[in-house]
Amino acid sequence: MSNQTNVLKGGVLGFRKTFDNGYGLLYQAKEDNLEDREPVNVRIKTIRTADNTEKKSSSKDLDKSVITIQRSEFAILDKGYDTLILEYPIKIADHFHVETATNSESLFIKNVLSILEESEDKEEFDLVKEAKFELSKLYANRIVSGVAGWRNRDIAEEIDTEITLSDDKKFVFKNVNLMGISTNTVPFEEDLYLEFVNVLHEAIFKGKKLSMKVVHYYKMKEDMVNVYPSQELLDQDNIEKKKQVTRKLFVLRGTAALTDQKINNALRRIDSFSTDKTISLYETGVDLNAQSAFRTSNKRLKNNIGKTSFYAYKEMIMKCKDLASICEEITEIEEWIYIIGILIKGGVWSSSKK
Repeated sequence: MSNQTNVLKGGVLGFRKTFDNGYGLLYQAKEDNLEDREPVNVRIKTIRTADNTEKKSSSKDLDKSVITIQRSEFAILDKGYDTLILEYPIKIADHFHVETATNSESLFIKNVLSILEESEDKEEFDLVKEAKFELSKLYANRIVSGVAGWRNRDIAEEIDTEITLSDDKKFVFKNVNLMGISTNTVPFEEDLYLEFVNVLHEAIFKGKKLSMKVVHYYKMKEDMVNVYPSQELLDQDNIEKKKQVTRKLFVLRGTAALTDQKINNALRRIDSFSTDKTISLYETGVDLNAQSAFRTSNKRLKNNIGKTSFYAYKEMIMKCKDLASICEEITEIEEWIYIIGILIKGGVWSSSKK
């Protein structure tokens, strides 16, 4: 424990991310023969569409620009194929590894790592221990439920998930499309699910290295269904000059694919405390779709869960005289889930000197 209370404000802190997932490759197969898989091809179509850009000009030729011709990439299941397969790796190798830290951040590191470690044995930190296990259940939910497929998950009739660990142990979960964000109910054998939760928990919080291959089977029940890979960001100026496609899909190793960032965003979609919907975990509670940040306060707002940013919690933890006083300040399990979740996410955090 530390009795230091006069802490310099400002500094840089970096934690290496705990979850290191890879890119996701998309394949197509027939439900009655899933082993015989084929790449998902990306094709180009030319379409006539409306120009939705607001026009500021008063020109008489305004109506002529309403209709535009666009070349766009798309992907579908080929004829006879009714199942989309998503495959990607996950490694959990770094146990709250500090990448970089200035002297002003050293007390935060000491306090937060100590409380995570001592929560395993000391009753006074039971709330932190409970938050850690709840986080393991949340991450297990995100991995098993197939949310990494994003829109592909939404249109599937049934989804199965197969997880193979590096020691060849295999977990198979059926009908995961029936899973919600709740960590307390699952539509399959609960003992098998809790076994997987414990495998994750040992890796995240006890330093046991873990690698796995995750495969989701999105059963569409019919062919010619749209497939949704990642979409690449294009330079709009070059599109106009070079007549490039206006929508370019991500392709890797000869098949449509999802980027590692998109999959990671899905696995971090566990923050149901910052706003009234579940969003990916960010330091300021950012909802990328809404382009809004919900944790905007730079001060610790007691009894106002979901409004205090990670930076404010960090400053508060640095000021506490000992570990017990931290738990006296942070009294809700949702707060600990959020704080620990940000550390698992990793990143480089800086604050200005005041």
